[in-house]
Amino acid sequence: MTTPKTTPAESESRHTPEPWIFDPDAGKEIAIFQAEGGLAICDIVTTTGEGFYRPDSAARGEANAARIVACVNACEGMSGPVAEIARLRASNAELLEALNILQASPNDPRSHRRALNALSNAGGAL
Repeated sequence: MTTPKTTPAESESRHTPEPWIFDPDAGKEIAIFQAEGGLAICDIVTTTGEGFYRPDSAARGEANAARIVACVNACEGMSGPVAEIARLRASNAELLEALNILQASPNDPRSHRRALNALSNAGGAL
């Protein structure tokens, strides 16, 4: 049986609600939990290419679990995280451009116009 493909929006409504936690001191298992109620969401298993457990890679498993939790919690409330993050990055680039323009020529009215255009573009990216 194959798993049906879902869109990010469909996935958003089906995943375990945030916040998620990872406790590296919880024991031998590397697991991710729901913060409220402690529901286990998933276990992180580190293996070799042949599928054998590698105890020496526990640090990588813990780092992966911590990153997964950080990413999920940072995207809390986003209906489409991939698109929203892309828009935020584009907006950030426009804001940095406006700042650089104003810093380079703070007293030049043409620079003010260029900076306002960059700020307007940043607003459109959001």
